[in-house]
Amino acid sequence: MQLGEFCSALAIKTGAGQIEVRSARRLLSLFRLRLEQSRYRIVAVGREEYVLACHWLAQFSTPLRTVDALHLAVAFPSGLRLLTADEGPARSARHFGVEHELIS
Repeated sequence: MQLGEFCSALAIKTGAGQIEVRSARRLLSLFRLRLEQSRYRIVAVGREEYVLACHWLAQFSTPLRTVDALHLAVAFPSGLRLLTADEGPARSARHFGVEHELIS
């Protein structure tokens, strides 16, 4: 799923003309390499994380999308920092007390 989310983000950025396809391919290559090198911690979505994501969504206090709520819910109990280039999930992370960093 991590690779799919990253590809989706790159597709959005290239489609909007914010980055060139060549740059997106370089970034994807680097991301794959770092996955292979175990530079990222992969955390499974379990029942508890799913329940927490649903709880946050049901508060209707932020414009969270399902996948963003799941990312926040996985990061929160593990004390992981969510990296996002999207202001919406960053605002939601702030609201729910999830450690995060907005990157550009």
